[in-house]
Amino acid sequence: MSTKCKIKLSEYHDSVSLMETARKLTQLSGVSDAAVVMVTEANKSILREAGLLLPEIEAATANDLVVVVQAASDEVAAHALETAETHLSRRPESATGGPIFQPRTIAGATRSTPGANLAVISVAGEYAAAEAWEALRHGLHVLLFSDNVPLEAE
Repeated sequence: MSTKCKIKLSEYHDSVSLMETARKLTQLSGVSDAAVVMVTEANKSILREAGLLLPEIEAATANDLVVVVQAASDEVAAHALETAETHLSRRPESATGGPIFQPRTIAGATRSTPGANLAVISVAGEYAAAEAWEALRHGLHVLLFSDNVPLEAE
């Protein structure tokens, strides 16, 4: 059995694409388990319980993304990590076929879509309140799709 990981520093993907990538990896022949998550403390605990927390993951931060696979061999694990890289690097296209502008901040998003009035926030719970308040400061309604949000922040 081989457990390997790839840490992607300062890289964020939404939770739906992470779950989709993990599902794709677990369907590969020879892969017994896989996780694709942001490296929050909560996710480190989940990885630890699943037996997937490698020492290099311990040093990663909540700004980092990790792909970790448990496979029948080093070769299968390497193939799974390559598959994850391919899947995560796909860029969606806009309705017109051109690239989609992906702002990195709420301020950038409101500048690029001046008529928008809704922010859908899906980040690690410890960061959710700050992002929700930022959206509210920009005059947006908020749909918060985050778990582990501290009760006092809600």
